Amino acid sequence: MPGRSDLAGRPDWSQAFDDPIPLPHREPLTTLRQAGEYIAALPAKDQRQARWQTAAEITPHGRRRPRPACPYARIAMLRALHHGAPPRAPEPRPRSAGR
Repeated sequence: MPGRSDLAGRPDWSQAFDDPIPLPHREPLTTLRQAGEYIAALPAKDQRQARWQTAAEITPHGRRRPRPACPYARIAMLRALHHGAPPRAPEPRPRSAGR
């Protein structure tokens, strides 16, 4: 288990997301490092948009804290990527045979 100084002083950019972040026409993002590099590679105009500012602020928090913070970084990335897209319809639940 990393000590406090490890978490605060030397962030672990290799921390993996529980589920990869799918990207169109590209391999999915699997680590905080890849998410940070993706944001850094965006044009400056896009980086200034609120959704990417949020993702950029949350992603570093994911690398400084223990495991539970990583899902928040993933959610911020997904929200930034899918901004303005209509929400997906929920999958239909299977009906039981008795109904």
